[in-house]
Amino acid sequence: MPFFKDCIGAIDGTHITVIVPKEDQMRYRGRKGIPTTNVLAVNTICRG
Repeated sequence: MPFFKDCIGAIDGTHITVIVPKEDQMRYRGRKGIPTTNVLAVNTICRG
């Protein structure tokens, strides 16, 4: 895979739907109008 020749890992983010108390819903409201939280994942590539 020439595009990833020197790659040592990957990083990606997503929004996960959450259930929160009614009084906190505005704080967690995403762009689609539902409560979400942001998740960031990191993966390293082991070569050896």
